Amino acid sequence: MIRSITFGASLLGILFYWDLQMKLRALWRYQWARDYADRYIHHMAHSLFNLARVYLGLRIVIERTPEITLPDHFVVVVNHQSLIDIVAVKLALPQHPVRFVAKKELGKWFPAVSMVLRLQRHALIDRRSNRDQTMRELDRLARRSRTGSCPVIFAEGTRSRSGQVLPFQSGAIRRILSINPLPVVALAVDGGYQASHLLDLSARGRNVVFRTKILQVFPADASKSGVTRTVKAAEAAIRNQLDVWHRG
Repeated sequence: MIRSITFGASLLGILFYWDLQMKLRALWRYQWARDYADRYIHHMAHSLFNLARVYLGLRIVIERTPEITLPDHFVVVVNHQSLIDIVAVKLALPQHPVRFVAKKELGKWFPAVSMVLRLQRHALIDRRSNRDQTMRELDRLARRSRTGSCPVIFAEGTRSRSGQVLPFQSGAIRRILSINPLPVVALAVDGGYQASHLLDLSARGRNVVFRTKILQVFPADASKSGVTRTVKAAEAAIRNQLDVWHRG
């Protein structure tokens, strides 16, 4: 109990500290705040997992496949289990400036997280808005990727609460590739379904292992049939990897 309380207090403290650092820089010059977020984002992700490891016993295993060479720029297709997946994806790709498609609500009220999402111009989608607004946001994300960022798509479109992979949707991926045809990287994450909320993490941290693994790189193919094949192949690869992990 004491460890959980200490973890919660430490987490809020470090998030508010980063939030203040970015907001003070933004008051003076917005680009300075953006540079700060870009420079320290991997440190932030690493610090959050270290905090959970020290106080809760949470573990993260980042599996590497030496024969897979990542291109400079690509679209990431990944399964989704919890908000913590965002941190895990960043740790799996430390050298690449990833940009997420996330719920618009995350762009407000979350210390540090909301500032990073806004400063780095991630795609914030309002699920209650019309389809045109969503497409415009995806278009902006695709155009920004031409400068070197890597869009990340949680292809299920929602979180899996059971840990089983849900059917992948290809719409967002197809939209981005139609503007900027990029290679597609399939990335598997697991463990978040056991701790989808901070209370779950506090209660079960010592029994939770987060895993990530880059599975495959698919060549750029923006055609409708090509995107469909890529998404199906990525889903199959991720589903198979989670089956391997769950079997132990």
